[in-house]
Amino acid sequence: MIESVCELDTLDAHLSSILPPHGEKPSWDRRGDYTAKTVDLYYWANAVEPYRGYDNRTRCLFAEAEGANRDAVSKYWVKVDTSLPLLAALSRANHVVPGHPVFFVVARGSDFAKVFLASNEPAVL
Repeated sequence: MIESVCELDTLDAHLSSILPPHGEKPSWDRRGDYTAKTVDLYYWANAVEPYRGYDNRTRCLFAEAEGANRDAVSKYWVKVDTSLPLLAALSRANHVVPGHPVFFVVARGSDFAKVFLASNEPAVL
């Protein structure tokens, strides 16, 4: 878990510092599937209902969701371009932050990645 990231930093920079080859291999990654160059980051688009009523800017950002039936709002995985600053991912209209930013780190091409991307909701296998 990363506790603090400047919004202007790229996620590539952080992945490189916490995963191999520059960071330590996670103890749970027995096969070495998780490296800075072999993972993809995703967020769950429209995961939660946007906060309402804080200020005009917040209301404008989520105007398209006003009055919408939350069950009818499409939820889907969005791959994050880790070469861009964190702010770029957080600013996307469909990235509704559920209290704090959540990104799913998935080993590219793994069996789990196939199951993960085939589902429209987070799952732990």
